[in-house]
Amino acid sequence: MNQDTCAESCSNALIYARGKGPSYEAIAKVIEDCVAICKLRQDLEKRGSELLNQVKALCAEACARCVASCKSANDEQLKQCIETCQTCCNSCC
Repeated sequence: MNQDTCAESCSNALIYARGKGPSYEAIAKVIEDCVAICKLRQDLEKRGSELLNQVKALCAEACARCVASCKSANDEQLKQCIETCQTCCNSCC
């Protein structure tokens, strides 16, 4: 599991959440943050950036928030996002 997988899974969940309308708006925003931060972490890791450790901590927080937000919806369609975020969060810590 890597940030590509997390970002991809969350991107799919984001499309789904946006399609659900206003009731999923807050969840979609959290998922969108997670996607952006996972992509940033991946980019910094590829370049060997000195900022990687700081972004790893932010990535772990974004993934943890994404897990909590998606779980709160109690929606089976978000299960893959939850699972990949949990794994990504563990690798960021």
